[in-house]
Order: sequence, then C-alpha cells, then structure tokens
Amino acid sequence: MQIKKLICLFLVCIIAFMPFIAGACGDKATDAGENKNQSANNDTGSGENADAPESDAENRDRHNPNFEPVDMQGYVFQIGTRDDDAPYHPYPVHTRDLYAETETGDLINDATFKRNRIIEEKYNVTIEMIAFRETAGEGQANAVVERNVRAGDKSYDLLMTHMMMGFDSATKGVFHDIAQFPNIDLTKPYWNKGANDGCSVGNRLYVGLSDLSFSTNENLYCMKGGSFTEPL
Repeated sequence: MQIKKLICLFLVCIIAFMPFIAGACGDKATDAGENKNQSANNDTGSGENADAPESDAENRDRHNPNFEPVDMQGYVFQIGTRDDDAPYHPYPVHTRDLYAETETGDLINDATFKRNRIIEEKYNVTIEMIAFRETAGEGQANAVVERNVRAGDKSYDLLMTHMMMGFDSATKGVFHDIAQFPNIDLTKPYWNKGANDGCSVGNRLYVGLSDLSFSTNENLYCMKGGSFTEPL
C-alpha cells in the first residue's frame, strides 16, 4: 500500500479513536428526578415513542472506521498548527487536542496522550506536532506548508489552520481532496457533515471539520440584539 494511503488511514484512526478515549463524567439522576421524568412521560404519552439511549457498543460501531491495522513502518506523521502564545487565547486552543507530551491529570490532555499512544503502537507510526508562532501572523503555518509543497517537501501530513486561511491555501493547489480517499468515510459521526457540505465545491473537499479538534465548537461567534458589535 502506498504511503499516501497509509497517511489517510492514519488520519481516520486519529479521529475515530477520540470518542472512545475522551469521556465525560456525570452524576446519575436521583430517584426523584427519574420518577418525575417517568411521570411526565406517562402524562404526555411520549415515553413509549422516545428513542432508547445508545449503548456503548452501538456508539463504538457507529464510530468504527472499519479497516484492519496497517504497519506504517515507523513513519513520522507531522501535524502543522499554530501555537498558543497569542495573548487573546486563555487556553491552548490550537494544540491541546493534537498532541500531549505526558499525562497530567487534565481530561483533554490525557485523552489526547492516550489516543496518540494507541495509534502509534497499533500502526507503528510516530506522531509529531510543529507549532508556528501565531504572534508572527496567523497565516505563518499556511505559508510554510505552501512553500514546502511547492518545493516537493512532504514534511507535513496534516495542517490544522483557520478555516479562512485553509480555503486560501486550497485555491493554491497544496491540499489533497479529502473526499477522494476510499478509506475516509465522511458520513461517520466524527465528521461535521453540515460544515463539510458547506465547504465542499463540486463534491471536492479540501478543508474539512471533524472531532479531531473541537475548538471550532468553543469559538462560535454570536449576535445579540441584531447587532454584530454589541457585547454579549
């Protein structure tokens, strides 16, 4: 199998493993709450038609990329991204769900660390992250990757970037069409269907959103009172 396809397989694995490792903990409902919900269902008649909660097995099956382990022969998979040194970032928004040096007790950090170790061991690959200084410009990572691609340098396998800058790079022919790879199933729940439908052109997808990074959900812009400028 060609290395290009191996890289594609690996990318799917990174995304697919995230829901299995990072879990959210919550308190069980109290007996009073359960009784109240049951009573409400009985009153409205909606209880009989309510969808049953998805089991862990069903959830895993929906997220399963459905392919066997592949030996990538120690390949170094490099991810380019922005760093988190800009003063307007209160937390490591660009790097925390991509790479972790060690376990620290933080939920996201440890889930990222475990996910990457599982992938590295299962597919005989090494994951590396190169973070470019955002204070030098948000598009610095894109500029470096574009120069490398034009020079025939295949150092970077994945670029995590701002969507607008990603589209600009896509017009310069430096990205692969994500939809062309047979091992990537864009209907899987870890891909953002709504966003990817909007980003695709002529059934081609050069910039896509997935659960590999959830910063897009944490950096949503809102309007209040019909004004873009009114503070929330």
